[in-house]
Parts: sequence; C-alpha cells; structure tokens
Amino acid sequence: MVENKMRAYKEFYVESLLHNVQVIKKNIPKSTKIMAVVKANAYGINAVNVAIILEYIGIDFFAVATIDEAIALRKNGITSNILILGYTTPTKVDDLIHYELTQTIVSKEHAYFLNKTGKKIMCHLKVDTGMHRLGVEPTLEEICPIFNYPFLKIKGVYSHLGSADDLSEEGKQRTIKQISRYNTIIAELKRKRVDVGLTHLQSSYGILNYSELAYDYVRPGIILYGLLSNNDHNVKLHLDLQPVVAVKAQLISKKKIAPGEYIGYGTDTQLTSSKTIGVLSIGYADGIPRNLSNGEYCVVFEDKQIPQIGRICMDMMLVDLSNCSDIPLGVMVDVLPNIEEISQIQSTITNEIISCLGSRLGMEVK
Repeated sequence: MVENKMRAYKEFYVESLLHNVQVIKKNIPKSTKIMAVVKANAYGINAVNVAIILEYIGIDFFAVATIDEAIALRKNGITSNILILGYTTPTKVDDLIHYELTQTIVSKEHAYFLNKTGKKIMCHLKVDTGMHRLGVEPTLEEICPIFNYPFLKIKGVYSHLGSADDLSEEGKQRTIKQISRYNTIIAELKRKRVDVGLTHLQSSYGILNYSELAYDYVRPGIILYGLLSNNDHNVKLHLDLQPVVAVKAQLISKKKIAPGEYIGYGTDTQLTSSKTIGVLSIGYADGIPRNLSNGEYCVVFEDKQIPQIGRICMDMMLVDLSNCSDIPLGVMVDVLPNIEEISQIQSTITNEIISCLGSRLGMEVK
C-alpha cells in the first residue's frame, strides 16, 4: 500500500500561474496592467497563496467580491491595492478605511449612503453600460453629482461586459454597444475636466476577444488559472494557457463484487457482471458534483481512464477498476482530469466547478 498524508488535496502549479501571467501580458497593450481577480478563494484554488505569488512578481492590484475576502488578504500580508467588486454595506466603512480597501460604488443610492458616513473612502465607480446588474447609468446627470460628494475619493471608473464570450453577431453587437457606451461616458467626463482615474473594462473573455482595447487595467479571472469557461474554444485569441490546479484523491479500498449486487446508495446501479470496485476518499462535500454520478465521468491514474460508478457520496466516490485492478491502494488519483469537459457534461462553466472545491481539500504546492 502506498502511504499518503492527505485523503484528498489540490495540487497548485506555481510555474503554470506565472506562465499564464506572462502569456496574458504579451497579448495586451504594453501600457495596460493586470488586476488579478482572486475572488471566491481565487476560484477555489487559494486566494492567499495566489496573491502572495502574484504580488511578489509585481502585480499591484487585486479584485475580490466581498469585504471579507479583501480583509483576509490584508491579514495575510497583501499590501497591494484591492478592489471590492461587490456591494459593501456603509456600516463597514471603518473596515474599508482601516484596511485601505477600494470599494466599488454599485449604484447612486450606494454612493449617497457611503458619502453620508462622513468618512473618506477610496472608490471605483461602476457604470452600467448594458449588463444591467450593478452600476450607475452612464450619463453625466447621474455620474457628476457622485464625483462631487466630498467623502468619496473616486480613483477609477469601470464597467463589465455581459457577452464578451459570445462571438455570434448578436453577442458582438451587444459588446460593441457596451464598449461604445463606456468610451463615450469616459470621454464626456474628461471633457468636463473630471478626473476619472483608472479605467478597466475587460475580464477574461474581454481579453480573449477584444484584446485591442487599451485601458489602464484588465481583470483576468478564469484564464489566469489556465482555463476557459467552457469546452468551446471559439475565441479570437488562442492563448497557451496552463491549468494551475489539479484535484487528487486517495484510493482507500477495492473489492471484487459479484454480479447482481447493488453498488453504493439506492438500487439504480446493479452489476451485470463481476467487477472490481474502488473507493476514492473524495465526495460532493469536497466539490465533486453529485450529478456526475453514473454518467460519462472518468477519473485518471497514470493515463488510465477509470469510470465512476454508483452515486457520488458526500465523502467518497466509487470507481470501476475492472480494467486496472492491479492499481495499489493508497495511490492518488486525478479526479478532475479535464475540468472543461466536466463542465460541459454538467451544462455549466469551469468557473463554477473549481470555485466550488471544498474547504476540506488540502493543498500541495508544486
């Protein structure tokens, strides 16, 4: 039996992360910098580890979703700028100031109540150019009063593209309209001698499909971690990205099971022939989607495809070792060998798969 210290863990490939940063840098304008998106624990990988490495190589701005994510970075020694992309209640203004965080203004009402605290807050103003989620309407009438609030130190104006990943004619037209609205309001503000500060519009697919745009920053998320959101690689810019994470689980048991026996929970998996069934020490509580059960999903050991069988359990999953029954107990098996394919099976995106990786998983830095 092979001895391993952890039941299941993430392998984090530092060199792949550094490689992806360089690839992105080479494909954006020289004057544009990277604002690394490390929200949702760096998409399930480990926000602190990722941010420490990126800050060391010169990344000077990070983006998170919540104030708690931002504070966690500060408490772990990150000193670079941190932008909170989501809403923060004005009751947290003291934390924004104490930890020197930059808050997104998500609406004109949000701006009003932040200013009403009477405490100076660093902000970026988000404008709604057509996604219609967060942001202020891109008009001078809506925006100029916010710039006049005495306690809001607005250091940037940004927006978010809703269809940058869609190269259909309809998708492109929507994106072009958003870009035009953003450029127009930035130009109008500058004509009014308003200091808009930093500008940024593109996230991952904005980089892949509209790399010619030149703003102060880009906000790569999923591509920073070496993935596209899905298995459809229909993008204008094909980058040589390397996945930065793999998930491994230990083979903890294997048994020869007779035909006619049921496998795991329920009666939906009955063997029609004798099989060697293995147990991996990972389950849906660790981020393996339960509805992958009994489908097309395979794990991998030394290039051998091993089908999953039965229902995925909270802490364990069963695999069919019939074609590789000589695999020794204790070995670590790759349980997410192709995250893009798995997301396609799930009818979702890779962002969801990896950001749902559970907190019980250990970490091995490679």
